[in-house]
Amino acid sequence: MSRALFPEESEASLTSGMRDTRARRDAEVFVVDRGAGRLAGFVEARAQGYTEMASDALIANVVSHQAHKAAGYVEMERLVVFRKPLTP
Repeated sequence: MSRALFPEESEASLTSGMRDTRARRDAEVFVVDRGAGRLAGFVEARAQGYTEMASDALIANVVSHQAHKAAGYVEMERLVVFRKPLTP
């Protein structure tokens, strides 16, 4: 699931990050199980005294928007991200 969310990251980098998170005593990973071995989503959380949690979804991912709202999230803003490669 992380590979689908962050395709620009290497598998080694994602695996390392997940292992680092799980190694912390104050960290947990929660998943949404669709059944039949399929996951719908995940969240990594740390007990640091925070009072809210943020998440994001691509603008076109309406199913994710609905799932977030059903889970109690409130939409804050819409964002279009631009990138321009700089070549010598």
